[in-house]
Amino acid sequence: LIIPAILLFIPIVENPRNEVSLKYHANVCIYHNNQLVACRENLLTNAGKDAIKDRLGSPGNLNVFDYIAVANNTVPQSVTDTSLQGEWTTCGLARTQGTFASEGIGNWSITATFTSTCDNVIVNATGLYNASSGGVLFAETTFPTRILYDGDSIQIKWYIWVTE
Repeated sequence: LIIPAILLFIPIVENPRNEVSLKYHANVCIYHNNQLVACRENLLTNAGKDAIKDRLGSPGNLNVFDYIAVANNTVPQSVTDTSLQGEWTTCGLARTQGTFASEGIGNWSITATFTSTCDNVIVNATGLYNASSGGVLFAETTFPTRILYDGDSIQIKWYIWVTE
């Protein structure tokens, strides 16, 4: 029996029995004028996956993902997205730092409320970032379209949890 040379260089990685595999979960709930619109799962972007890797594996990388954006998104969302398409920067809807709350072991939420200063503003998507401008788009989702008028509020609440 002849074993091809290439097989001799494949590293063997042992898988210990007590290995734990972490799983990311998140729902985003949207409230328009204090009325629940929807709760949806979100799309964890590739940049978000890398951010988790960097956060857990790179010393000193402590960028917190607590900035929430809203948008009028007109294109399908993708794991390769690096920004939230159609993000609002005017009308009282500019990206804002949300409020962190512990929801239990391995569970947390980030919440922000926006108040429209314009009429006929369409919102149907949200994203979670680590900066007030630019930054890394961690995750995003769409929700049923809402039309905001001057004085209307929209609250976005990201629920995130980690399990084994």
